[in-house]
Amino acid sequence: MFPRPHVVDRAMPFMTSSLVLALGAASVLAADCPSPLSFPITTKQIDPKVPDSFMRGISVKIGTPEQTILVNAWPDLNNTYIYDQQMLCDPSIIWNDEICFVRRGGIYHYEDSKTFSKYNDFASAGGATNEITTTGTELGVKKLLTSSLAGVETLSVGGSDASSVTMPIGIPRLRWDGGYTILHALGLGANSTYLNALSQSKKIPSRVWSYFWGRQWGSGAPLDGSIVFGGYDQEKTIGKNYTQPLDYSESTGCWTGMKVTVSDLVLNYRNGDDESIMPRNSAIPVCIVPQRHLLLEAPGFVIDNFEKATGMVSKGDSFGFYWGGQVYNNTANPS
Repeated sequence: MFPRPHVVDRAMPFMTSSLVLALGAASVLAADCPSPLSFPITTKQIDPKVPDSFMRGISVKIGTPEQTILVNAWPDLNNTYIYDQQMLCDPSIIWNDEICFVRRGGIYHYEDSKTFSKYNDFASAGGATNEITTTGTELGVKKLLTSSLAGVETLSVGGSDASSVTMPIGIPRLRWDGGYTILHALGLGANSTYLNALSQSKKIPSRVWSYFWGRQWGSGAPLDGSIVFGGYDQEKTIGKNYTQPLDYSESTGCWTGMKVTVSDLVLNYRNGDDESIMPRNSAIPVCIVPQRHLLLEAPGFVIDNFEKATGMVSKGDSFGFYWGGQVYNNTANPS
């Protein structure tokens, strides 16, 4: 058994400009093949009545007439799960319905949609009949298939006709996810019903997808991320390709199939100096989890070394956009 991996998440404010995840089975493109579809990952205000009600994700139009919600990519789910008025936030973390509404990315009213059809279960709706339940997945995943309201609905990423498909969806009826995995879940797993629908409709050249979170902070202007179906954005990549199979087995300890090893973490000071904050000859097994919202759920020694190197002291956890992240003043100047 491998050591339990830590988690590398999707919000990488100082790293993501050079990180693109590309997942799926590549294929050779013929001249008449469709082109990949690219859509922004951006920050949007969820409730116009609440000034700071921002979330970052992928905009989706769903139903008829169209309703707009924000979703995020889940590489370990095959089906797509959309919340309605039963938002099912963890009350020990999300304290009221307004916060829940914002952090879910808005809600979907299936009863107002002319194109929603209810089914008895996922199988009859044409959905995937299994989800990955490797250790580390959200605790409620094992019951999602049997407890969710199953249906078929029209959905388009980015509100684009090019990405519009009629597909099975699930509307959760139990609280299945942790307090930090809060947007609607666009399932992009090995048997993704959304990717299958796009591929069968010949709207994408392959079931490959790639993910770039963008940049929110730093000296430059904010930069939208992107999700690409059917390929990847070559301009967002540097260096040599590295290919490995997606391994969802219990032996890896990584439920998304993307286990990697972090051998070093280096601080780049403004004066040009670099300093490692990992012990010599050490490495951290990590699991890449795009739907999580922090850069790294790191072991304690990494945080301790970061504070020692920068001279900063944590003010506690964030209760804002990156819930649970460490909060620091930006006034320390160790170099």
